[in-house]
Amino acid sequence: LVPVESDEYDATADESFELYKNYQNSIHKDTQCTRRGFTDFLTDSPLFSDEEGAENKSVALGTYHQQYYLDGQLIAVGVVDILPRCLSSKYLFHDPQYKFLMLGTYTALREIAFVRELMKERPELHYYYMGYYIHSCAKMRYKGRFHPSDLLCDRSFTWVPLEKCIEMMGSNGERLEAFAPDAPEPEKCPTAAVRCLYNRYLYFSNFLDL
Repeated sequence: LVPVESDEYDATADESFELYKNYQNSIHKDTQCTRRGFTDFLTDSPLFSDEEGAENKSVALGTYHQQYYLDGQLIAVGVVDILPRCLSSKYLFHDPQYKFLMLGTYTALREIAFVRELMKERPELHYYYMGYYIHSCAKMRYKGRFHPSDLLCDRSFTWVPLEKCIEMMGSNGERLEAFAPDAPEPEKCPTAAVRCLYNRYLYFSNFLDL
């Protein structure tokens, strides 16, 4: 587990980028990978830890690269955010020649085990967020094999069991669907209170004054 702002990460950054470039080219047919794009996507992070009592925790909140080695060779990197209430799995890239190992499933199991370890120091951190789920995307189907799982309704911001969501998508040809149509609308957030990403963060009302 390597913090993105550390000498340890800097020492492995070249190797990580080459692995990422190989993965993107082979799996996603992306031949335009740049170091800047890699850094913007998976290294530069707005997260910082201002957690009370952080000095007593073995792992601080923030962004990390979870590196996996086989016989001394870096074969996979899982990019994760450790947040106050969940571990967010942002992205995984790996050596395509080890595709047969089903590294997406393996690293997800390792990350779930990591959440259990984090819970020992932070009982409120007990959720594992696997990111986007696109039911029609074969590469994402493995996420649906973990139970219990929920999807977020983007209209009511209500979590709904994955099985129910899949059933709803299957019945309407996978068109956009409100997973919780009977849930009340969420309370609207005042525009001035919205936080913007600008040199860490600031409120939208302050951003307008710049």
